[in-house]
Amino acid sequence: MIETIIRDRIKQIELNLILREGPTAYQAVCPPAPNKVGPPDGLSITTPRIKLRDGRYLSYKEFGVPKDSAKYKIIFVHGFDCVKHYAVIATSASPALIEDLGIYIVSFYRPGYGESDPDPKQTSKSLALDTEELADQLELGSKFYVAGYSMGGKAIWSYLKYIPHRLAEVALIAPVVNYWWPHLPSNLSQQAFSKLFLQDQWSLRVAHYFPSLTYWWNTQKWFPSLTIIAHSPHILSRQDIELVPIFTVGRAAVEVLKMQFLDVPLCLSFRKPRTIRNGRCCDRTHNRFQTTHSNHNTSSSKRTN
Repeated sequence: MIETIIRDRIKQIELNLILREGPTAYQAVCPPAPNKVGPPDGLSITTPRIKLRDGRYLSYKEFGVPKDSAKYKIIFVHGFDCVKHYAVIATSASPALIEDLGIYIVSFYRPGYGESDPDPKQTSKSLALDTEELADQLELGSKFYVAGYSMGGKAIWSYLKYIPHRLAEVALIAPVVNYWWPHLPSNLSQQAFSKLFLQDQWSLRVAHYFPSLTYWWNTQKWFPSLTIIAHSPHILSRQDIELVPIFTVGRAAVEVLKMQFLDVPLCLSFRKPRTIRNGRCCDRTHNRFQTTHSNHNTSSSKRTN
């Protein structure tokens, strides 16, 4: 009799805890509402945008020679913690070289970054189709070149899978690797994964095994999250540290990326197959990467991916 009373009392306490703490826990794992883009009360639009097939807008920036006279038309895909203003192949090469080779480069904000609208149903295929539509609206021709930097390299794999007929050539610049890709030799994947910082290993495990908790993991304060989000200098080599002043010119001029909202690219890059359905990884895939400073003409100061 006493045991039954105690057991019922424990169940009642558990139920009360769930009812009381449940909403708080739910809010902790859910990203906030999106920032608005454009008039009348959203972030200002500073560079051109195209309207996609589903009504979303994709923001882009052009570099190099005019596309009508270009020999090479390149679409550049930015990295994890980057912006369209820092297209490394455009901002690092000399203008004379770009002019001599006849290179045109267009860099765009991936969905949910900066002035590009979020895609609540974003997948690897949808990003490939968005890019193809960008190329068509800019009239880049039947084939074009693509280059992906860091986590932008993940997009290149989707291009190879979904729009290979549109690609002239592809380039991967320091690409991110999914350590759970089944066709990579497991011993090599495990060896490379073991060399990551422990906090990075745990962050990628969360994105892979528990994608719906990625936002919470990136914002909680109990455990260290990704070193790249923390902009830890420990991930840099000696040579990298020497180059930091070059890549941080103009940092004060542009405030970029809300660091606590980097769950979507992590989920898409490291998730298990089919764990994201209808945007479930991040139930509300919003513009969580908004640029909040109005001066966008300065190149991004972010060097980390």
